[in-house]
Amino acid sequence: MVQKKTFTPDYLTHEKKRNNGEEEFIIIKDHHEPIISRELFRAANQKLDEAADSPEGKSKHSKRYAFSGKIVCGKCNDKFGARFQTRSNGSRYKYWRCLEAHQSGKPKIDDAGNEVGCSSKIMRNEDATNIIALVLNGLKMDKTAIVNNTMRVVQSIIIGDMSGSDTKSIKQRMHNAEERKERALELYLSEGISKEEFLKKKAQIDSHLAELNELIIGIDKRNEITKQQEGLLSDITKAVNEIAFGEVIDDVFVRNILDRMVVYNNNIEVHLNMLPYYWRFAIAKAV
Repeated sequence: MVQKKTFTPDYLTHEKKRNNGEEEFIIIKDHHEPIISRELFRAANQKLDEAADSPEGKSKHSKRYAFSGKIVCGKCNDKFGARFQTRSNGSRYKYWRCLEAHQSGKPKIDDAGNEVGCSSKIMRNEDATNIIALVLNGLKMDKTAIVNNTMRVVQSIIIGDMSGSDTKSIKQRMHNAEERKERALELYLSEGISKEEFLKKKAQIDSHLAELNELIIGIDKRNEITKQQEGLLSDITKAVNEIAFGEVIDDVFVRNILDRMVVYNNNIEVHLNMLPYYWRFAIAKAV
């Protein structure tokens, strides 16, 4: 607990003043039992740092990174948190650092006699991305079959039965209805039918024409939606191919397939979900 150091020269008014006009503080350690554990406090700080430092974090709807909670320190077993640094040219880059190293610095003994700190090195985000790309590209699987199966499922969801989308037959039915109305008019003019019969037939035909016209409008709208769906399917097919063949690294895909990435001094281990083996990458030393 940190308190400002004050004294009360006038006990009648209880007006407090700073000593010698300067602001001093008193630090009281172990003042009370902690409300939450140190580990939970660090984890909460990590979430706040990621939200505050990220460009997305400044918007209302932020999202987690692909490697959030997935990179583990091989020295102290703590998680790595996202950090950002500004280059000399003004651009920003992201890297990952052990939370224990970030909170406590290098290994040491604190005032309470506890071993704190970690000497784990940072990991650049592009290095983590390149490593996961190498792992995904090295997976021995029929990627073409995976893409085809995925797209069959997507197509069954997006595109329904588009039978009856041709308006040609409907327009022919409208033409026949117009001819029937003309014949009814000719019969009325030639006194073949009464005015009441003509008006009744005309109302029936006009109602049928209106129904056919509404049907055409609906089909046109459906065909327009189908064109949009075809464009959407094309975009989805491209995205699935890029992910399956390792051309791009999708955050959601990585979060679901990656179990953990363990960072040691000399190597990095990558463990995927539901696989009994892992990949190990050596860290090259600068020459």
